Amino acid sequence: MASYQSKFALDSYSTAVVVIPPEPLQARINILRGAHDKSCPRWTAHFTLLFPFVAESNLSDATVALRNALEKAEIQPFDVTLDRVNSFSQRSYDTVYLAPSTPDDLRRVWNPIAQAFGYKGRSFVPHLTLGQAEKNSESSDFLRRKGNNLIKPDLSWSVGSVVILRKDEHDGGAMKIYAEIPFDVNATWPASSIAPIGRPVYHFDGIEWNPHSSSQMPSAPLNSLVVATYNVLHDEAFPFGPRIESLLQSIAESEADIICLQEVSDELLLDLSRHPEIYGRFSWSTRGPDETMETERNLWVLTRNHIPFTWQNVTINGKMKPVHVLSVNNGSLIMAAVHFTAGLTSDRIRRKEQEFRSVVDHLQSTDPNATDLIVVGDTNFPTSMEVAPTQGNTIWLDAWSETHLSDDSDGATYNPRANQLALKTSKEDKSPQRYDRLYLKAGGRFAVSSASLFGVNAPGKGAASDHYGLVVTLSCHNETTDEVPVPTKESGSSPIQHARVDLSDEALQAFLTEHSLIPSSDDYILKEEAVAHLRSILTQAPSVVPTTEASSTEPLAVAPFAVKLIVQPVGSFALGVDFPESDVDCLVVGNISPTIFWALARQRIKKAHPTSRIKRFVKDAAVQMLELDVLGIKIDLQYCPAARLSEKWQEAWTLAPNDPIFSLPASSLRTLNAYRDMRALQSALPSLSSFQLAHRSIKYFAQSHGIICSRLGYLGGIHITILLARVAFENSTSSAGQLVQAFFRTYADWDWVSSSITIPSLSQGPYSRSDREPLAILSIHRPIQNVAALASAATVHSISKEIRLGHEGLLSGRSWASICGSRDEEKTPLGRFLVEYKSYVKVDIAYWGRNCTAGRALVGFLESRLSRLLIQLRATLGNIELRLWPERLVEQRPTVVATNDLSGFYLIGIKGFDSHLPLTVLNTFQETIRGSEQYYDSTQAYIAVYQVASKSLGDVALTVRDPFQWEDGGFDLEEDSDDEEIEPDSDPTWDQNEFSFVSSKRQLKKKKKKRGSDPVNSSSIEVGATPSASTSKLRTSADVYNRLMWDPYSGDKGDFVIGYEDRFEGVMEIGILNWKREVEDEAFIPFHRVVYFKRRSDGSILWDKRTRLDKVFGSGNGDGTPAA
Repeated sequence: MASYQSKFALDSYSTAVVVIPPEPLQARINILRGAHDKSCPRWTAHFTLLFPFVAESNLSDATVALRNALEKAEIQPFDVTLDRVNSFSQRSYDTVYLAPSTPDDLRRVWNPIAQAFGYKGRSFVPHLTLGQAEKNSESSDFLRRKGNNLIKPDLSWSVGSVVILRKDEHDGGAMKIYAEIPFDVNATWPASSIAPIGRPVYHFDGIEWNPHSSSQMPSAPLNSLVVATYNVLHDEAFPFGPRIESLLQSIAESEADIICLQEVSDELLLDLSRHPEIYGRFSWSTRGPDETMETERNLWVLTRNHIPFTWQNVTINGKMKPVHVLSVNNGSLIMAAVHFTAGLTSDRIRRKEQEFRSVVDHLQSTDPNATDLIVVGDTNFPTSMEVAPTQGNTIWLDAWSETHLSDDSDGATYNPRANQLALKTSKEDKSPQRYDRLYLKAGGRFAVSSASLFGVNAPGKGAASDHYGLVVTLSCHNETTDEVPVPTKESGSSPIQHARVDLSDEALQAFLTEHSLIPSSDDYILKEEAVAHLRSILTQAPSVVPTTEASSTEPLAVAPFAVKLIVQPVGSFALGVDFPESDVDCLVVGNISPTIFWALARQRIKKAHPTSRIKRFVKDAAVQMLELDVLGIKIDLQYCPAARLSEKWQEAWTLAPNDPIFSLPASSLRTLNAYRDMRALQSALPSLSSFQLAHRSIKYFAQSHGIICSRLGYLGGIHITILLARVAFENSTSSAGQLVQAFFRTYADWDWVSSSITIPSLSQGPYSRSDREPLAILSIHRPIQNVAALASAATVHSISKEIRLGHEGLLSGRSWASICGSRDEEKTPLGRFLVEYKSYVKVDIAYWGRNCTAGRALVGFLESRLSRLLIQLRATLGNIELRLWPERLVEQRPTVVATNDLSGFYLIGIKGFDSHLPLTVLNTFQETIRGSEQYYDSTQAYIAVYQVASKSLGDVALTVRDPFQWEDGGFDLEEDSDDEEIEPDSDPTWDQNEFSFVSSKRQLKKKKKKRGSDPVNSSSIEVGATPSASTSKLRTSADVYNRLMWDPYSGDKGDFVIGYEDRFEGVMEIGILNWKREVEDEAFIPFHRVVYFKRRSDGSILWDKRTRLDKVFGSGNGDGTPAA
């Protein structure tokens, strides 16, 4: 040991012994270090063990000595986690660094090295430097905040070696790896490397943002280009949260191919990156979603899918003024995104001029072959400022000046006179300024076609930022340029590739039969009999029809005309793709109002007891439905009011889809299209039998792999029908086995985010897809619907992943039973799910109450919220993998005494986030469920939400799908009455020209009340005499709405607010003028969800369903005051 100390002098600043993180972590940390650490980029992120080290001439011997010292110390690989931010106080500045809270392992490495080389300096403090900041200043606090942001995602890795660095004088003095000494020479350990200085491009692959190799960039000539710049305003007084939706709308309004954003914070970067409006519109980015950026106000550039790029971060005027320089279209276009120094003093203006010239000099030197150069961003140039020709007498064209008159003042992107945010953030000068600009080098291929502003505040609304955005359209004026089409994914048929597994029709038939997945002839007959029995119940010769106020058990008035009802099965049973346990879906088309039909149907079904029974009436959904038990078969019944169609049912299907007979309200057509789409498929499919066999096979695969449950955002029968039908039409001569193979081959690499699923040969019209729809599977007939509207980014990722696994299984020659997880020797998909993730979110649910209806409501409420929990987790944790198993699970133990109580749990697997989840997300979700008095009663139910490690799940083999069955067989308690039945006069689907029906209620003569006899004077609601307490029935919300809306004496309509129950958010408010009553309107909300009416000006509650308060009519409890 003494020989080492005497032989090696630790006096060389060209060598060092360090520990370095893996390349991805270096790159992540170096973004921040690049702006704040004076040693970056010569040094990558590292822990210093010895520096200075030995002279370069002694490195060979020193390496041997270092290896011997580590071998003697018997150091073993260990994990290190950077979870602390601290600082050293030095003479003129503070050094801010990251450190592990448990540094003992690093000290165990340092001790033998220091002893071997005779180190006599200060004690070892493990630290990874982020940068230097002025002592006790805001910059020091800022760097600490950035450090804390950086360690929020897990900064951990396994340390298995130390590295000797040596300075490379031929590369700017960069410290490069000379040698790596592993702790265990017999172990296989990934070689260390230093992260490249350049910055990656991020690409959204349909699931998440990932770094993308520049060597893989597709490219095609650009003949036009829309470029936008937008300063989004970072100001603590005006946080992004309340403005984010407006910002997204403004960005969408620009319709840009390339958008350059300024003043982007870490939080906004994360929020926008994960928003469908962004990743559905843009595919390439200069930033990763969880990046900790250099400053508080940062640049960010996004481009559409056909505009990939490479880029570099260039600094001007010091490290705090970065410029994003993009190389587009194989380097023919170079673009600089900028944000120059603010201020209008002469000194600041000179600085801006110098910054512009520095950028231009860099652009002109980047690639001499570039034909087009662009500078775009927030230049902070005052309106009067013009750019002089630069080096080489290069002319720079100002896009706005090229397309507008010189005295046109409308180009001011910062206008305190019109923009309230600009007024509030302006410090001195309140004059409008054209700060945001695009400059184009004259003489290139592109010319300016147009320039306009976006994000301009509409009347009555505020702008999203203190700046308006500028959007410029550039057109290529070189008409002789040969155009090369952009490579696109072909949707046409491709040759069938036969898998090595036996997927003959006979093999698939045998598999389905073995697993009891094909209904027997007895099953089919029973379902047919159930449909026929229901048809006879509903279509019996009508003698009575219900009034809108009568209960379903009271006598009904005589109908003045014959009720015509057509009952048709639809869905999987009608298409022949159902399983034995599948429900039967039925559609009724008739010539009466929906209100009348549901009352009539419920009465007739009750009279037919016990052969038919009502399980549940789903009246709160967009499409109302009766769940029935008919002859022991579960039937879901829906209704479509269409008088002329019901009268000409048989001949209607020989008419064109656009025939006037199908001119129905959108709400009616959506229900009817379940039958129309099915008929179209039945008549057009090349081989219905092959389709049916393939459909059942694929559906079983999806079911076993946990991607079947449409209400949670996964697939359902209709989704598989459309997906498979597309494949079937492209492979018209294929057998069932070949269709299965083609299905997996087609969708294994499908771009779900960018490409909608349609059946081109049958589709009846276009569909405007929202950026908030990560999956679009479109119906056939108009109005076109996305039947997968409930899908989320997390569920789409799971669907895509499992389909890829199925495709890989086919290519590898595995049996179909093995692919589906049906072989005992193969790990089932559920078993794989239970061990695939390091941790899970577990949602426990127990219910021991005797009211089964309330129990089912609680389960339904909880399950309806699980999708939202996925979204909240993804929003909090970023683009990590989340997998919700779409079934309730239970751990079956033989020692547990069986009970009739529900007790199970749901699981969400988490990958890519190995630390503890933020408790606020789980606690908020838990309290939302527990806080719902409508569904949750702590005296008979229990729900808990928490994170568990994989090993804490217990014996995986004992975790199974919950077999629990409700004691009442799933029959809800019958409601006493319907408080708010819609009367024919107010029924939004009631067409008096088409329906001549007049109910008995409308024939009754009622005495009208005089206005002065109302309990509350209508000319001054709630003003005047206080209504006395009343024991009368509370007037309906529809009555109150009509009074406030249409009574000319009720006051200012804009002053009234409706509080209503949102199924996801709880009680929400909306102005009475914005309330939509039309069912086909996407903003329609039924009246029974109304909780209260109030006056906006003073907050007074006028009507409240919960307390039976009514200050409008004086019904219920009147004003809530007990009678004297």
